[in-house]
Amino acid sequence: MDNSWMRQNEVDISRYLPKFLLKDKRISCVLAADSAEHELQRLSLQDLQAQFYLSTATWGLSLWEEFVGLPIDTASDYKTRRVAVFNKMNGNVIVTPEFLRQLINRYVADKTGQLVEHNEQYYFDVVLPDGKVLSFDDLEAALQLYTPAHLGWKYIAQTSVDGDFYIGGLVSQAKEITIPADTVVDITIAGPAEPIPAGLVSMGNEIYIPADLFN
Repeated sequence: MDNSWMRQNEVDISRYLPKFLLKDKRISCVLAADSAEHELQRLSLQDLQAQFYLSTATWGLSLWEEFVGLPIDTASDYKTRRVAVFNKMNGNVIVTPEFLRQLINRYVADKTGQLVEHNEQYYFDVVLPDGKVLSFDDLEAALQLYTPAHLGWKYIAQTSVDGDFYIGGLVSQAKEITIPADTVVDITIAGPAEPIPAGLVSMGNEIYIPADLFN
């Protein structure tokens, strides 16, 4: 963009008047106010001219995007949006996994979106960090625009937890001992009942503590 036809230095109209006039406070204040307003107009004209050129457009990029049929992408930076408009105008976009990954991250605040390919099934996963998507509608529109017609995609929300996981366990060892009852004893029961062997085994220590006797 060439704006050499326009004043390049800051406006100061007092330069065109005799110096002695500046000694008058009223004239000096009027000149300062007029110079400031002229400077605003100069900068506004330069900014307006910049919107007519894709390489320098800023707030006018939404008009460029609308003109070429792209979704208005206010979430991306100026450079990214200019490239998208340029590619759309030239029709030479080569859609690769890396291109789609960068496209996805235009709409992710921390740029951590991922793309997982499933080539045999003709689709890919769009892995998005939970709560970091700037505009889901714009992301969907961008994927609709650039993704080849034979591919589909699936959204996966990923949540990360910033904390500690503690895994514990208790290991104990025990030995089971079965002591059968003594069935050798001959027990004779008068009656119709059959003798049933039974027993109880217990172990213990008997401790005798004598009383403390005082005279």
